[in-house]
Amino acid sequence: MKSISWIILPLACLIMVACSSDDDNGGSPLPDSNASFTISGDIEGEKTGLASAIVVESAGTYIFDIGMSDAAGGGQTFSLSFFIGPSDEEIEIPEPGDYTIATTNAGDFWVVYTELEGVDGREYGSIWETTGTMTITASGDDFIEGEFEFEATGDPDDALMPQGAITVTNGEFRAEVF
Repeated sequence: MKSISWIILPLACLIMVACSSDDDNGGSPLPDSNASFTISGDIEGEKTGLASAIVVESAGTYIFDIGMSDAAGGGQTFSLSFFIGPSDEEIEIPEPGDYTIATTNAGDFWVVYTELEGVDGREYGSIWETTGTMTITASGDDFIEGEFEFEATGDPDDALMPQGAITVTNGEFRAEVF
């Protein structure tokens, strides 16, 4: 009887775990972690991809990053990241509300858009003129979602003059926070 118990107990545990109604997705991204937006200016088009968010701490400095990119079959063509920080104080997941997007550390968020298709990785935003808004529509311990729009100038030339500009509209995202 003892040997049957040792077989039945692990089997019962396996069945309970396999049939669990736990919706944590086994550590994989939320099924609807996504991003989409329209871009115009130097780059034209509709962009879609995945989104994720993370609070990073390194040597007492904190940064919150909402990152978006594609990689569907043909490789990555863009990267879009919204940042809060760096800060020497711990950064919390933003509450629902309206936030500004501006040049690095001049607003609530700062942004870097990188085009990886046809423009040799030109970046827009960061320390170059950037204006816009982000509305966080919902957030929790493990997710954040919202809408955004912004205008940003591009990387400088050899004379340190910004080159080109983009306008991003109709931006939406839902991201799992790691």
